[in-house]
Amino acid sequence: MSKRKNQQPNPVVFGIDSPPLDSDQLTTMRSWLRAKYFTYLNGVIALTVLAVGITVRVMSLNFEQDRELLHISLYIGGWIGLFAGISIKGDAITRVQMTAIGIVVCTAAGLGSAMLMTLFIGYAPSWISSINILASALGGMWLLTYYDDIVKAISLMKNVSSAQLDYIIKAANHFDSLMGYAKSIHQQGRKPVMGEYWVIRDWVSAKAKSS
Repeated sequence: MSKRKNQQPNPVVFGIDSPPLDSDQLTTMRSWLRAKYFTYLNGVIALTVLAVGITVRVMSLNFEQDRELLHISLYIGGWIGLFAGISIKGDAITRVQMTAIGIVVCTAAGLGSAMLMTLFIGYAPSWISSINILASALGGMWLLTYYDDIVKAISLMKNVSSAQLDYIIKAANHFDSLMGYAKSIHQQGRKPVMGEYWVIRDWVSAKAKSS
């Protein structure tokens, strides 16, 4: 029993042919996603604090007097993080959030890598170039994909709005194959989640194009 409780929930796949999630499954999945979200967020904060702390220490020891590494790290990390954020698909809030997190993660990764090497050596060597910082920033961009997956999964578990609920009801009234799906959700006494809403939207769009 305890072993089963410690297992991670399986990824949710919404589909008309599969029964909708019940309330207990939704609660479990939302709790797991929320915990995972804050785990990644704590990682972002830890990476940022570490990078800032190392940078302050390097500056206080005058290992990097011309501030060249600092400027390159901020420039490269900022642009890569901006690119990563605006490349994310989703609503405006999600894209703004991911852009901000992307800039922070990529900048901190590049800055921390350059300053940590400088701190170990005791001076700013010439071979710590923009290539090293670029590689670290791209590594931060790769880590960002895990954060992005959780944000997207959370967005699918949000309840629909009144207008979206009306859309589901109207669609169910016009398509017999949706009636059982919509009734199953209604009998549970809950609102559909966003994943169920988008599955219905895509199904209706496909039917409309094929008719």
